[in-house]
Amino acid sequence: MLYSIKKKKTILGRDIFGIKPLFFINIKGGIIFSSEMQSLRNLNLVDNKISNKKLLEFLELQYCSGRGTIHKNIHRIRPGEILMVQNGRIQKSVLQKFPKKTTIKKNIDSNFIQKNISESISVHLRSDVPYCLFFSGGIDSMLIMYFMNQISLKKKSAYKVNIENKRTDNSILKKISNQFNIEFNEISFTEKDFWNLLPFAAKQIDEPVADYAILPTFKLAEKASKDFKVAITGEGGDELFGGYGRYKSSHYFFRQNFYKGALSKLKKKINRENLIFETNQLFIENLNFTKLQKFQYFDFVNWLPNNLLVKLDRCLMSYGMEGRTPLIDKKLYESFYYVNDNLKIKRGFGKYFVRKFLDENIEFYDAFSKKKGFTIPIYEWIPKKSEKLEQLLPRVSILSNFFEKEEIIELCRSTSNQKRNIRILWHLIFFTAWYKINIEKKNANGDFFDIISN
Repeated sequence: MLYSIKKKKTILGRDIFGIKPLFFINIKGGIIFSSEMQSLRNLNLVDNKISNKKLLEFLELQYCSGRGTIHKNIHRIRPGEILMVQNGRIQKSVLQKFPKKTTIKKNIDSNFIQKNISESISVHLRSDVPYCLFFSGGIDSMLIMYFMNQISLKKKSAYKVNIENKRTDNSILKKISNQFNIEFNEISFTEKDFWNLLPFAAKQIDEPVADYAILPTFKLAEKASKDFKVAITGEGGDELFGGYGRYKSSHYFFRQNFYKGALSKLKKKINRENLIFETNQLFIENLNFTKLQKFQYFDFVNWLPNNLLVKLDRCLMSYGMEGRTPLIDKKLYESFYYVNDNLKIKRGFGKYFVRKFLDENIEFYDAFSKKKGFTIPIYEWIPKKSEKLEQLLPRVSILSNFFEKEEIIELCRSTSNQKRNIRILWHLIFFTAWYKINIEKKNANGDFFDIISN
């Protein structure tokens, strides 16, 4: 935020990637802005009504996109947006553009990767306080760890989640620990944690984001905050290097009228005219990009800022920590976004050139094996509670805007034999917890079932 005394003008801006959120409300005689929606809600200066259009979008995508939020009267400053405010009114809005297209890089070598990534990570490691790494075991956190070791030989700390009943190869961790001089702090995440942490997560997240990785990330942040104030994370790597499995079928993506999510897979009749991204499909289709680059761009302006970075910010800030994302960087974007698609996806692997780099530089690490990340087995855990859910969820009044009680009951019952329905049920579960705590002001103490039973 900048204020010009001479011109009596306020300038509000957000970085182009949307690393930190920023919201505002319009009131008589001015606007009020905050990095937290909760603080604007608590002022009670505007009606906190839920936007049905945005709730529908949330149920489909697990987050809300663009300028609009889950509340009709609370607005989001978009990534890269600059607002000029004068005399209490928004006079102008300017949206920054991503770096322009450069020549496609048909070949890149280890030196190119080494130089560009090392520079970014080196800058992000500058700190007056101790930092740690959130280590998922995936390509991005391994890449960051590799360069952290190149930059500094000091002892480092990493935090890793072990999901209950999921096997972990401790021999690999031991080799990593020895080679990179890093101490691993392993944290267990159980089925009980899943239901117990839901109310706390719903309270802290501000606007509902049904990314189940939020739950173990909160537990990581709680543990790490006892010794560290800064966490280095790998967000942005999938968008930059072409890592998502869905990118392999990017040529199908723009044949659809809208990106299909959880609600569409339920095959429920909905008014799809309400499902319109502000970064609309026509705009993306007209960009001078390849199909894969268009898909990556879509995620850069929607999925990354509205899901992943919100998750990271809220989880860490809840415990007084700062999150740093060295793979989200303008120079890195310019260097790697326009790398030839065949280097990003090759032989069935996303992030191919990054995997190849790690494979060549870390002899014991299999960069081409399947990586798990912070994956929670919701497809195992949620069906176990289907009977409880079918008793309680139909009583939630806000859900009646889209579902009949019988539909919710049938949805809960179907989870034992229709896996695709579990995702939309998870969205209903998370939104219910968020609504009960943030709108109905229920006490967040207890597990999910305590909250919705009251």
